[in-house]
Amino acid sequence: MTTDPASLPTRYDQLTRAQVGEIAPEGVLVIPVAATEQHGPDLPLATDWAICEALTVQAVAEGTFARPVVVAPTLAYGHSEHHLAFAAASLQPATFLAVLNDLIRSAILSGWSRVMIVNGHGGNTELIRLAVTQASNEHTGVFAALSYWDAALEVPGGKYGVSPGHAGKYEASLLMNVRPDLLDPATEFTAGEPAGQMQSQIGIGGRALVLRTSDWSTTGGWTDSPQGASAEDGEPYRRAIVAGLQERISAFCAIELP
Repeated sequence: MTTDPASLPTRYDQLTRAQVGEIAPEGVLVIPVAATEQHGPDLPLATDWAICEALTVQAVAEGTFARPVVVAPTLAYGHSEHHLAFAAASLQPATFLAVLNDLIRSAILSGWSRVMIVNGHGGNTELIRLAVTQASNEHTGVFAALSYWDAALEVPGGKYGVSPGHAGKYEASLLMNVRPDLLDPATEFTAGEPAGQMQSQIGIGGRALVLRTSDWSTTGGWTDSPQGASAEDGEPYRRAIVAGLQERISAFCAIELP
């Protein structure tokens, strides 16, 4: 390799084709994916993809890895059918999976053999896992998929647990920390709680997934109010998630090709 990887841009779309040709065979391409969808009465529709992109780019830009690692442009659309009663730009499951398959295929044909998907939307979880499963059956390489909140198994100093919920204090605080430009500083967050609890949260015991039609719309489209959120509260989450992503990427770098 003639170019020092440390001198190259973090963003895939800022590389030249010659630079891609140099680093792709041994490098890692990270693809952030998320959604554009309603986040309660106060947070922007960009919340999921903006948080995911900011955390992923920071983790890669500030990390030290055994291989070149670059971040692809964020896929800002995901499977958000359950939010269409309010507002969303949603891809149906087959469409979203087809897009992921095509992005991975494009990476392989462009010389990459190591592709990681970092997800920022709960509705995509099963589909990103299916995408890397299909990729491993159709291509030669190493593939991984994880949601950013799963990168941090614990958050020292975190007030809101390790699961982000939807449109509440966790996401509001993290967004205020990593993308303050997306929120008006004068915003006064709406008080209140969901009109009821979704059946998916109650469950039936064990690890069964239970979904009840219209739960999202009847509960108001959020899991808790963002009132009281702050950029300061988001800082422990930013630190923990960035560090967790760096650990996962480093471990991924250590996997040899078949």
